[in-house]
Amino acid sequence: MTRVAVAFFVVALAVAAVAVASPGKAYVSNCGKLEQHPAAVVLTCADANYALSGLKWSGWTLGSASATGAVRANDCTPNCAAGTFHTYKVDVVADRLDVCKGKRVYLRLTLSYPGKRPAGHKKHEPWTFTCAQAIHG
Repeated sequence: MTRVAVAFFVVALAVAAVAVASPGKAYVSNCGKLEQHPAAVVLTCADANYALSGLKWSGWTLGSASATGAVRANDCTPNCAAGTFHTYKVDVVADRLDVCKGKRVYLRLTLSYPGKRPAGHKKHEPWTFTCAQAIHG
């Protein structure tokens, strides 16, 4: 086989793999559980001190998904066990779609705070994941 033929074959296999992966469906990882249109997503899986809640999805395509809702954040004062949870409005965009174990998964959630935000957090804050993190939490 020539190099061109091998390259074409490899590209064709890659395209076929993406086409087979959950046609028309895309997921968000919720600590390893893949969900569509989740109402809540825990972002800090080890302790659940930072989570999205009350999500209302206004768009859900294979390019991106968007939602409005709230962030519940523990202020960890004086420590996380004795801290207080506070709620902040948030806009969420899910993108960077990739195929993880045969399913299309958004590997980035970008949070944007239209008003107040948790201490130490930026107005626009990306949370990125690898396929391993998305599938296993």
